[in-house]
Amino acid sequence: MTVESITPVGTRKCKVLFDEGFALVLYRGEVKRYGIEEKKDLPLETYEEIVENVLFKRAKERVLHLLKSMDRTEAELRRKLAEGGYPKAAQDFALEYVKKMGYVDDEAYARRYAECFSDRKSSRQIACDLQRKGVEREIVDAVMEETEVDEDKQIEKLLEKRGYFKKREDGWDSPEAAAKEYQKTAAFLARKGFSWDAICRVMGCRD
Repeated sequence: MTVESITPVGTRKCKVLFDEGFALVLYRGEVKRYGIEEKKDLPLETYEEIVENVLFKRAKERVLHLLKSMDRTEAELRRKLAEGGYPKAAQDFALEYVKKMGYVDDEAYARRYAECFSDRKSSRQIACDLQRKGVEREIVDAVMEETEVDEDKQIEKLLEKRGYFKKREDGWDSPEAAAKEYQKTAAFLARKGFSWDAICRVMGCRD
């Protein structure tokens, strides 16, 4: 493999780009120690030594540091490692370690997340959030089946906060104004993931 370029990353690190399209992020001293130079070949043995002896440990330390501040899904951690220039082999090593130690468990994460937000978000929104965080669809579906979400109560709270009930009690200026406010509010709730059935139950159905 040939080194295409070596570019600074901050003041202490460099990004080493190879002709095959992938890259490593190393400290300047490591680049010098391993004799990495632009437009020169890097033996496969040297590349593997760097990954296994340097980046495996560093990727593990990076993941442990990320988990200190907050729980994360496996996909979120992998994304962070990729952004940091860690190759897939180092990502796999670090993630296998934290999963083996029980520090990362997507199913447990999904259950905690659903429980935490069950009184603030719709079932659909919770499910979308979890999928966006990289939790597998099967896990999301199983967790949501077990999670009780009172969407009617949530909608009532949102409508109260928006002053919808008070406006309705005071009366609208015209039927057209009432219809416009209804449509606007229903659309707002739908964007938050609430089902039409739940919206209709709380707000009342309109033709």
